[in-house]
Amino acid sequence: MLGANSDLAPSSLGRYIVTLRQVLDFAEVEPNPARDKRVKLPRVESPEIEPPSGEQVEASSPTSRSVVVFRCGTRADRDAGR
Repeated sequence: MLGANSDLAPSSLGRYIVTLRQVLDFAEVEPNPARDKRVKLPRVESPEIEPPSGEQVEASSPTSRSVVVFRCGTRADRDAGR
C-alpha cells in the first residue's frame, strides 16, 4: 500500500497522487505508472457523527433546539407528507 510508512495524511497523499497522475498524463508517459491498478491509497477515515439524544435536545435552549429539529427532522417531515 502506498503511504504505509508515510508521515502524510491519507487525504494529502491522495492529492499528491492525483497531481502526479496529471503530470505524467501531460508528459504522455505510457503506460502511466501512477494509474496502475496496483497503486493503492490508504482510506480516508472520517469520524462517525453521533446525533444528540432526545434528552440532550430537550435540555438545550429553544434556539438550539429549533436548529436540531430543522437539521434532523426535515427528512421525516418530508416523508410523512407522502
